[in-house]
Amino acid sequence: MIPFLFAAVASALLAAAPARTVDVLDRFHTWFERLKKGKESLENRPEEELRTMISDLRTSWAIDPVRETDIACALLDFMGWCSPFANVLGDQSRANEACELSLEALRAHVDPEFTRWITREVLAVRSQPLARRVAALAVLAPDHGPALLLPLLSCAREEEPRIRIPALEQLVGW
Repeated sequence: MIPFLFAAVASALLAAAPARTVDVLDRFHTWFERLKKGKESLENRPEEELRTMISDLRTSWAIDPVRETDIACALLDFMGWCSPFANVLGDQSRANEACELSLEALRAHVDPEFTRWITREVLAVRSQPLARRVAALAVLAPDHGPALLLPLLSCAREEEPRIRIPALEQLVGW
């Protein structure tokens, strides 16, 4: 009798439990894929929704450091994707705001370990997506520490101008 009662109570609790919430990173990836396919537009999204999406990623990064690489890559990809739109549409565009929010979120986590990861695993690896590498250069732009010299020199020798030109600009003054 007790096992039957326990099973009935357990099934009732499971039925009453709310549905599993969607992961923040999965939700971001789904939204980003819709943007890349042209099914949505950054310019048509409310500012608050954009801020919430990036803020949720920042919060997730802060409370779950195991996912640091996944979240950083998602933010770098997003920033690299929307940077050309921001350049064309100007400072008042939602694309520019998205780039600034992503850049702010990434720079909030810049420390020696993150700098080491971004230089060795993103900038130095030519198989990484170009947009991700371009965004990584933008994240590291204000930091001219010695750890950046070799990756910047390597990037300055590349044929791709979106990598070479920012690297050369950052090397000015060395």
